[in-house]
Amino acid sequence: MSDVAVRKQDFKDVYNKKDCSLYYQLCMHDVWGDDRFETQSFYVESVLSEELLKVWQKEMNKPLNMIDVLSGYGADTLLYTRAFNKQDFAKMWGTPENMYNIHKPLLFPVKTFGCDSSKFALQYGIDCGIYDETETVDFNNMTPENESLLQHKCREANMLTTNSIGYLHDGVFEKFVDWFAEGTAPGLFVVGLAFPFEGVERGRVQKRYLLEKLDFFDSLSVVYRKPTKSEEQLFEEYRLCGRMAYETWYLTRRCEQSPQNI
Repeated sequence: MSDVAVRKQDFKDVYNKKDCSLYYQLCMHDVWGDDRFETQSFYVESVLSEELLKVWQKEMNKPLNMIDVLSGYGADTLLYTRAFNKQDFAKMWGTPENMYNIHKPLLFPVKTFGCDSSKFALQYGIDCGIYDETETVDFNNMTPENESLLQHKCREANMLTTNSIGYLHDGVFEKFVDWFAEGTAPGLFVVGLAFPFEGVERGRVQKRYLLEKLDFFDSLSVVYRKPTKSEEQLFEEYRLCGRMAYETWYLTRRCEQSPQNI
């Protein structure tokens, strides 16, 4: 685990709720964390889905496979499959009567798999249709059965998305990169990097590892949430000026059906 991540406010109890209302309020709305979805949803809809994902789906003539690692209640799954923006999350997650009503259609045919340590978050995602399948996983203490399943899912995935990787022990993130790289179908690996929680030197090491295994497609930087009261000193130390920096890297799998060859 990143040394800096342990100084982040602990939101663990938020994930023990049966729906995402508290998560939305404390981790998105109150700290302006939902701002990042404005730029990202536009990018998903105008670039990723048009230049890669819809093209791959039509070429293969079957639904894409998506795996969301450290998926929580499914914010990134909604972002990358339905281009959810700030207003969409407010309409669904900020309104109790809409909590189980997904009001936006899929951008393309896709089967979704969520994996997280919170069984409550995953069950919510199943109940409202964000996920088609889920698996509860303690990523820092994976069983052989966990690893076998996730290796298979990563190999078969046409899209893998993850963030909060600062919580993973050394070598765990790299396993997912390796498993994804072993696949032979077109694939997009998406990782969100929240500075400084991934760790400064650790983040450089992870970026170099990604470039050894996958092809760089693009990156997107956005301002992210403000600090909680307990994080204000940490933000000052890293000169964050009141808002966290959030960088997303998009990388493609090296295979015969890579984007360059479609």
